[in-house]
This record gives sequence, structure tokens and C-alpha cells, in this order.
Amino acid sequence: MSASPAAEPAPWADPLFLERLVQLAPLAFAFHSADLRYRRVNQAMASLDGVAVEDHLGRRPAEVLGSVVGGAVEAVLQQVLAADAAVVDPDFRPTGSDRDPAGRAFETAWFPVHDAAGEIVGVAVLASDVTARRDAERQAQRGRERTERLLEASQRLATALTVAEVVRVAADFGVRAEGAQRIGTSDPAGGVPDDPAERAMREALASQCALALERARLFEREQQAAVSLQRTLLPARLPQVDGLGLAARYRPALAGTQVGGDWYDAFLLPDGRVAASLGDVMGKGLVAAAGMGRVRTAVRALALADPDPTAVLAGLDRFSGSEDGDELTTLVYLVVDAQTGVVDAGDAGHLPLVHLTAAGEARLVDTGPETTPVGVPEPRFATCVRLDPGDTLLAFTDGLVEVRGEALDDGLRALVEALAGASARGLDEVVEGLVEDFAVRRGGDDDVTALAIRRHPAARE
Repeated sequence: MSASPAAEPAPWADPLFLERLVQLAPLAFAFHSADLRYRRVNQAMASLDGVAVEDHLGRRPAEVLGSVVGGAVEAVLQQVLAADAAVVDPDFRPTGSDRDPAGRAFETAWFPVHDAAGEIVGVAVLASDVTARRDAERQAQRGRERTERLLEASQRLATALTVAEVVRVAADFGVRAEGAQRIGTSDPAGGVPDDPAERAMREALASQCALALERARLFEREQQAAVSLQRTLLPARLPQVDGLGLAARYRPALAGTQVGGDWYDAFLLPDGRVAASLGDVMGKGLVAAAGMGRVRTAVRALALADPDPTAVLAGLDRFSGSEDGDELTTLVYLVVDAQTGVVDAGDAGHLPLVHLTAAGEARLVDTGPETTPVGVPEPRFATCVRLDPGDTLLAFTDGLVEVRGEALDDGLRALVEALAGASARGLDEVVEGLVEDFAVRRGGDDDVTALAIRRHPAARE
């Protein structure tokens, strides 16, 4: 019986098989002995280096690749040998700069190789060129950053009301504003960006800035016109009445916000009493200022016909219902008898008054709890407040006590505390301090209006 033929050995059992696999592998491979010299290099590594396989062998990286790139390679080899541990670097850049457009990026793995006794004999390196991938990732990241910058700039420009604010935003984003007349593009160094995508982003931003600048100019013109109209509609002087002192102040909204519809007024009635009103037409700009003028005039006309607060407020409700506009108005209306100190007060959705006694005690007086603004008709009523000699009654608009993010009650409490003991000060000084100091210190940015009436101590019943 003949012996069966011996089975042929599997190809992977051939010691040269692994060598051929390494040489043919598309992934770059090199083996460095402990003295850092190349001992094995496949064709993929030779292609990455631009140096023939045989020109690697027996030489150190610095001799093959030059001092910069070779030095970077040797530094990692020494790190692996010293630590006897693998190093994985997904973004190895032997030029040392990820901003160098001519440099290349490599995804690398470096690991120690040991002999049978466990002694380290060298370092194996696997590498692939990922420059194109990293460049694409970097471009995508820059695109996202440009989009985020454009979005942030758009959001800031949307809230920039004045020319100065628009110019400030433009400068923060590298857009040149020349004399607040024209907008141009530039990089931080003052030149035109070379990157087409960056240049397109700057041009889009410049276009937004130009539109915002034009809007800001229109806003400032309207703001100035509204302030001028509002000041024109306020009384040039307050009436002088024996036994009474009157003081009032109006401060428009701070720069960068729109003027509102605040007003105050005081005038003599035919019977010798004094009528006074203070209020706020809801809204901003010229519309609110014009609406304020209409309501102030209506209050005067109604008061001269019948000064009773109930009649005046009811008349204002009818007047508001006959107007085309939908602005709501809050106000407080007062009729003051200088001889008796009796104040008849009517309120339409407005804030409470502050009663400051001659002894310096301050308290809130709500002359119309839970009343509705003018334009939301309801039965109106009056409240009687008595001023003793030396007492002061203060009316004010919400800009004096309202601060964004703070409860209204906190503002009212702060106002009462600020007025405590103020009876010893002159009336003009008290009102000026509230409008120009108290409101500013509290951080309010709305219109502020205050009207104070003091019964002089000389007045007797």
C-alpha cells in the first residue's frame, strides 16, 4: 500500500509570507532597532517619505528625512523606548504646525517590540497620511465658526439701536466703519481676507452692518423727534399757588432705548383748586409721544368741564374708545385744595402714590387698587387723601421703580426708603434726586417722570 502524499504547508506558515504581506500592505510600516535605525520599511512607507526602501535601511530618520521631520520621528521613537509603551497619535505633524498649509498630518501608532526574553529590541511604526481628511475637517470647523460668528453678529445687530452700538458691533467682528457713513470689510491686520469663504462671510456681515447702520440713523432721528415732541407737549412751567409747592421732572429713556409716552401736567381750575395728572401711554417712539399729547389735552378739557376724578376718568374711557389707536394709558389724576389740604384722586391702572409726612415718614397710597388702564372701561371712583401742612404727595411713572429682573414691590419699597426723612429737603431737590440719582443707581433704562405736590406749613384751614 503506497503512502498518501504529504499535505502541502499552508502559505501563511511560510516565514516569508508575513514579510510579503507587510511589503504589499497599503498601510505604511517601518521597524526601527533600538538605535533608531530603519531595519524594515514597506513600499507604502517609502512612498510616504518619498525615499526608496533601500535608502532607508540602516539609517536614522534624521539622515533620511532631514533634521525637522526626522527629528520629530526620532523624538517619538525615543519616547516609546524610554516608556516601553505604545503611543497612538491620530494627528502627528512632524513639521510641528497645524497652521502650515504645506505640512502633512499622519495617523500613527508606535509600539515597542520585544524578543523572546522580553527585552525591547526596537519600535514598530504604522502610519497613514490623513492630511486631506484633516484639512477637510479644519475647513468644516472654520465654516461652523464663521456661521456662529455671523449668527452672533446678527443677534447683536438686532438689538443695536444707535449708530454707536452698530459701529461697536462692526468693530468687534472685524468690519470697518468709517465715520459712521459706510461699512467695509477687512481682516484684523487691515487687509482684505484671502480666503474666499472668509471674504464672503465678511461681505455678508458688512451688508448686515450697513442695514443696521441705516436703521440706527432712522431710530436716532425718530428718537430725537419723539423727545422734542414730548418736551414740547409738557408744560413750560407749573402753576404758582399760595400754600402749595409743585415740582416735576421728566428724563427720557437712556441712550439705546426708545422714548416712551410719559407725561405730567398741572393747571389751575376755575374754582382756584389745582388739577394735576401724570401717566404713561404704553408704547414707544413718536406714536407714544403723540398719544401722550392727545391724552394730556383730553384730561385738561375734561377737567375744565367737570374736575371730579370720576367724571374725568370716565370721559377718558369714552375718548379712548373713539380713537383708532389701541394704545393703553395708565394715569393718576389729582384735584388739590391748597387751603384744606384735601386731595381728590382718581387712578386708572397706575402705580400708587407716596405720601411723605412733615415728620419724614413715607408710605404708599393706592388711590385705585386693581383699576384698569384708560381704554378698558369700568366704573371709576375717587379716593380722598389729606395733606397736613408740610406733607408731600408724589406721583411717578414705572421707570422710577421698575428694573428688569426685579419685582415691582422691591422697587416700591426702595422708593419709600429713599424718601424717608426727605421732608427737610427742598421739593425740587427731592424730585431731582429721584429722577437723576435714584433711578440711575437702580439701573433702570426707561423714561422717568415724577410730580410732587407739597402743602406749605403756612397754609392753614
